[in-house]
Order: sequence, then structure tokens, then C-alpha cells
Amino acid sequence: MRSIHDPRYQDLIKKFIELRESKDVTQVELARHLNKPQSYVSKIEILEKSIDVIEVVANFESRANKLYKSLKYSLLFILCFTKVLCILCI
Repeated sequence: MRSIHDPRYQDLIKKFIELRESKDVTQVELARHLNKPQSYVSKIEILEKSIDVIEVVANFESRANKLYKSLKYSLLFILCFTKVLCILCI
């Protein structure tokens, strides 16, 4: 049995759709964040394509790295700015 025909997978996709819709996120918006065409999201939601776990993990890792770099530079900026303020206040 292919995974898309497994009732557990179908329930997962239903919950995925409910979550996306509850957040007022369109298929187009979600696809843009995934760097995929809208048809990619649509095919997953209508069970024509299954979610590739390795692809999901890779996408998560990429986003986590970007967030880490953003936070790291933000914290570095705050520390430098605070140091400058301390010097100016002395």
C-alpha cells in the first residue's frame, strides 16, 4: 500500500490543511516559503504527491540555520550598540 492511501497519512494531510487554513495561509504563500510552485502544495493536499520526510528535514535545517545567523548578528549588533552606549555615557 502506498503511503498516500494509508488512512493515517490522509488524516495527517487533513490536519495539515486545517492548520494552514486556520492561519489564513494560502497555498501560494506556503509554496513561496517552501520555494516550490503552488501546484506542489496542491498535489500534496489532494493526495497526488506524498511529503518527502528528507525534504522536510532539509527545509527545517535551512530555516533553522537562517534564523540562527539572523539572531547571532542581531545579538552581536545589540552587544556592540550597548558597548558604544556605555562608552558614550561615561
